[in-house]
Amino acid sequence: MIQDIINNFEEQVIEVESYFKTLEKLNDPNLKLYFPQKRTYKYLGLNNDFMKIAKANAFIVLYNLIEANVRNGLLAIYNDMDTNNHTYSNVRPEIQNIWLKSKYRKIFKPSATWESGRKLTARIIAEVVSSSVLKLDEKAIPSAGNLDARKIREICSLHGISEKTHRSAQGGYKLLIVKDQRNALAHGHLTFKECGRQFTLNDLIETKKQVVIYIRSILRNMKMYCDRKRYSKGVN
Repeated sequence: MIQDIINNFEEQVIEVESYFKTLEKLNDPNLKLYFPQKRTYKYLGLNNDFMKIAKANAFIVLYNLIEANVRNGLLAIYNDMDTNNHTYSNVRPEIQNIWLKSKYRKIFKPSATWESGRKLTARIIAEVVSSSVLKLDEKAIPSAGNLDARKIREICSLHGISEKTHRSAQGGYKLLIVKDQRNALAHGHLTFKECGRQFTLNDLIETKKQVVIYIRSILRNMKMYCDRKRYSKGVN
C-alpha cells in the first residue's frame, strides 16, 4: 500500500533529521571529544577534514531518500494494479505504453536473436488477447536512477500522476544538486573532502528541507492516484 510507503518515508525523515542534528553539533568550533581512558589529552578537537566528509555524506543520505521512495511508491502502484487484476485493455494509455516498453526492452537486448524476439512478441500479443493480469516490476520504471526533480516530473507524467508539489518545495530545484554531488562522489569524480568544502551546513539544511517537502508531495500524489485507481482507463 502507498500509505505504508508514506509511513516508512516519515520514519526515514526522522533518521535524516537525526543525522543533520548531529552535524549541527559537530559543526560547533568549540566542540571537544572526550576520551576518558586516556591519561593525557583527554579532550581533543574534531579533525577539520572529518566535518567536510560528514557534510558530503549528507548528499548520499538525501539521494537515498529520494530514489528509494520514488521507486517504492511506483512499485506500490504496480502492485495495486496487479492485486486488482488489471489487464492491458483496462489501464490508461500511459500504463499500456510503460508495459509495452518494458516488454520491448527484452526484445532489443544485445543478446536477443530474431527467433527469441519473435517468440517474445508472440507472448506479448497472447497476453493482451487473453486479458492476462498486467505485471510491472522495478525494471519497468522509466528513467530509474539519476533522479532529480525534472526526472521525477517526467516519470509522473509518463504514468499520468500529478506533478504538482507544495509551493515551499520551489519545484525541487535543489534535487539536481543532490543528484550531481551524489554521482560525483559515487563515481570518484570528487573526494568527500572536496565535496564537503563547497557547502556550508546551512546550505545542506535548506537542501534537506526542500527534498523532504518535495518527495512528501510526490508520494501524496501517488497515493491519490492509487486510491482513486487513476491507472484505470477512463478514470481522471
